[in-house]
Amino acid sequence: MGVEVPIHVFENDYRPWHAHGCSLYGKAAITVPSLYFGERVNNDQHTAILAHEVAHIKHNDAAWFGLLVVTSVVAFSILGSVLTPFVPFIVKNILINGCILYVMHFRSVSQENRADDEALQFLNTKQKRAFIRFLEGVRDKNIALRNSINTETWYGKILNGLIRLQINSKGENLQARITHPTLESRIAKIQKSIQEEPSVVWSWLPWKWKVSRAA
Repeated sequence: MGVEVPIHVFENDYRPWHAHGCSLYGKAAITVPSLYFGERVNNDQHTAILAHEVAHIKHNDAAWFGLLVVTSVVAFSILGSVLTPFVPFIVKNILINGCILYVMHFRSVSQENRADDEALQFLNTKQKRAFIRFLEGVRDKNIALRNSINTETWYGKILNGLIRLQINSKGENLQARITHPTLESRIAKIQKSIQEEPSVVWSWLPWKWKVSRAA
């Protein structure tokens, strides 16, 4: 995938639904889940996750994102100091934080989409289907969590309301939506990639089998 720096891979069970890839000073590291809510992640799923994270390392996304956040905070803080005489304190802070979140969201979602696009170029059909199953697992676990709270008690009702604010009926974690595309859009992209793969045509020649790719 065009990455020349050595990459160290670590398995992480503490946050089993997360994977991260970053590089710094000529070294790179990736953390991948070995278990997903008690279910072991298989090799094809690991390969898909690793391809996605290697794409992040290739473009040094973690460093650029961090730099963008710092720059945004400084820039909008300066803007806020200029607006102080004219805009109420609360309104000013809402505007500043809203602008910072929007910049973070736009940049991060762009990075995630690019990482998916590049990963799909190196994955075979089996690995792509495994990637879909992993994302569907994230969605299904979110839905199960959303529906698992006992609402018979007053604190259960409050907790249920808070979780439903974070996870919608489609299993999308709205907190994750700040930095990632929707699970539905990512699954649809992988399915489209599989559908667009060239079909295999077998033709018989007297001396051998020949495999050709149909356009």
